[in-house]
Amino acid sequence: MEQKDEKRNPEQAAWIIFLLSRKRISQTELAQELGVCFQAVNLNIWGLSSSRRIKQHIADRLGYKDWDRLIEAGDSFHRLAG
Repeated sequence: MEQKDEKRNPEQAAWIIFLLSRKRISQTELAQELGVCFQAVNLNIWGLSSSRRIKQHIADRLGYKDWDRLIEAGDSFHRLAG
């Protein structure tokens, strides 16, 4: 892990978990593919830790060019929904 973020981000986590569930990808599966523990993946999804490698892998598996585009899509979704 590269750095710890100060605050968890439930909207970000909800968006990513929603997309993972739609594609039937588990956090455990992502962790196994990366050779890390479940918690490493989960902490990145919740914004409590930041690993470029983990975030890029999640973005790739969800069909996004990079993490920023994945998060931007979630932000747009939340703006439209709410």
